[in-house]
Amino acid sequence: MIMRINSFTSAVRIGAVVALLGAMVFQSAQAEEEPGARRARRGFNLFSSTFGTLEVNRVFCGINNLGEVCVDPTNSPGIGGGFWPKGTPNQYIFNSGLQLAGVISAPGFAWDGDTTGVFFMDPKGTESGGDPVSLVYNSLDPNDLASWPGQAEVWDPAIYSPVLLGRKTLAQQDLWVRTWDGNPNVAGGRLHPLGVLVEERGLAWNFPAGNEDIVYFIYNFYNISAKNRAVYNTLPAIVQDSVFAIAQDYISATEARFGVTFPADGYTVRDFYGAFFMDPDVGAATENYSSAILPFEMAIAYKSNWLEPLWSYPPGINGPPFDPSPGIVGVKYLRSPIRPGSDPPEEIGLTMFSNTLNTSTGFPDPDGVIQMWRYISGNISVAAGDNPCDFPDPKARGMCFLFQEEEDTRFYQSSGPFNLVPGEFSTIVVAYLHAAPVAAPLVASGEIGGDLKPLVPMTGEQIFAQSCTDNAPNVCIRTIDSIAGWLTHSDLNANLSIDQDEVVSVKRSLLDKALVAQAVFDNKFLLPFAPEVPTFFLVAGDNTVSVVWQTSPSEATGDPFFAVASDPLSPLFDANFRQFDVEGYRVYRGRTSGQLEMLGTWDYTGTVFTDVDGSFWYGTDCMPEQTPPSWAAVRRSRTTYQ
Repeated sequence: MIMRINSFTSAVRIGAVVALLGAMVFQSAQAEEEPGARRARRGFNLFSSTFGTLEVNRVFCGINNLGEVCVDPTNSPGIGGGFWPKGTPNQYIFNSGLQLAGVISAPGFAWDGDTTGVFFMDPKGTESGGDPVSLVYNSLDPNDLASWPGQAEVWDPAIYSPVLLGRKTLAQQDLWVRTWDGNPNVAGGRLHPLGVLVEERGLAWNFPAGNEDIVYFIYNFYNISAKNRAVYNTLPAIVQDSVFAIAQDYISATEARFGVTFPADGYTVRDFYGAFFMDPDVGAATENYSSAILPFEMAIAYKSNWLEPLWSYPPGINGPPFDPSPGIVGVKYLRSPIRPGSDPPEEIGLTMFSNTLNTSTGFPDPDGVIQMWRYISGNISVAAGDNPCDFPDPKARGMCFLFQEEEDTRFYQSSGPFNLVPGEFSTIVVAYLHAAPVAAPLVASGEIGGDLKPLVPMTGEQIFAQSCTDNAPNVCIRTIDSIAGWLTHSDLNANLSIDQDEVVSVKRSLLDKALVAQAVFDNKFLLPFAPEVPTFFLVAGDNTVSVVWQTSPSEATGDPFFAVASDPLSPLFDANFRQFDVEGYRVYRGRTSGQLEMLGTWDYTGTVFTDVDGSFWYGTDCMPEQTPPSWAAVRRSRTTYQ
């Protein structure tokens, strides 16, 4: 691994070789069996290429090639896949992922007018429609990086900076995978498939400050219903051939299975909605709440009583001004699909938030894709068997069911409607954020050991107007908003609404990290690059371990961010930014990669390494500075620790 200082434009950096002595085990003290036969038809993921884990920063998040995110990689029915900080028993997420649904439109085609969709994340565990298209590629695996698919290179200028285009990877860790709903033998609670290919990229960094507790996911979903190769010519050239080939596999298998003939140019999916669904088990699953903070387009989940005595609360995370209590997990929308016909392109935004429950009452998890479409579109129908929403017009309110009793809560955030035409794709980008609770409002409210109900989230317009009658009069900023970091706000841009960048928040709080995530996205994911991982080996001896390593490739290639930082006309110009800025090497030891002890520093002769933000303290046990030896020299005079 490589350690990077917490600064966007630091002038120097240092490589680190990490020796992890001991096993990394993730298990929740409150792990419980989730309902249904979740993923049972596919058995266990025994090979690393069918799943991957984002774990380069303080978040552990497992993904698989079925479309599930922050899921246990070994298919455990009782242990989740999202932990923070990694290496602790602090479980925040059981499972999550996309739900997609729409209405097929193709006059004369047998499926014209059918409502269908796919559960890539199926909370019931019995209707998952995701199926693998590729393996999971992990940029930290040298074998994966060597065989990185061409179509997995960075190619979308609408999402990524021009400096990043054409690169295999862009973060300290990238995961890339493709999945689809195109296996005609996977029912998934529907009569027939929707016909979508999903391309997922996960990203994680340790910098800037706050980003070490965030992971990002970019989803492109393609309509693969056309036989005609020319239909796919509107796609970027880098993905045209592979998407077309996958589409032909889908069409031939589906025609044979269902006895239909697809239109040569495919079918449009109208009234299409894309939703992000999460089952956030924060500690004991049945003692959770979930809600939304609407000005930030973010859903959150937390433990109702803020108690988990067997959890770990590192002082660097849970120290003042935060409380040593379970934190908050958030899912922030950073990019939603584009509104049809908008010029210039305009995002639809977050159009619906709702809880669902792992029960048969209240607002149960959707049963089948037709009910799922009604849920995520807001077209709730009591006549069709849906339980009513809390609001008479959920589409106008943008919310449906807001449960005010602790439960095994779930939530979805959806965006739509739009049309997904043959050979086109749409994009959703989300960030998962983790933060400790701000101590002052948590303690003052007396909710530690109690039951903090979320109440009703308010829009920016309602907060500005201070007429929040869905709660007590004028209660716009809820206690949970304050615990998430909300201090003050003002309508700086005079638009009669409180926007996220008009909120003053506690540093390192959930809301502060939400703004970090927004800034990273607005900067099109262009951050200074950490040095590439050096090749290293651990050589066991008699009660000792010797560490030997080669020079990082970044010593020769430099930092790609230099192309921007060195341009005087760029808003990111930094006269002090160095292209070749590997400063030295450090060796760390620990039982988990989340809590490490530094053993030694090798700083280049004639240079001084300085932590720009002063947040690192290395104690008095550092090794003496010396020139990093060459590979041959290391082999002759190895560094040995006992």
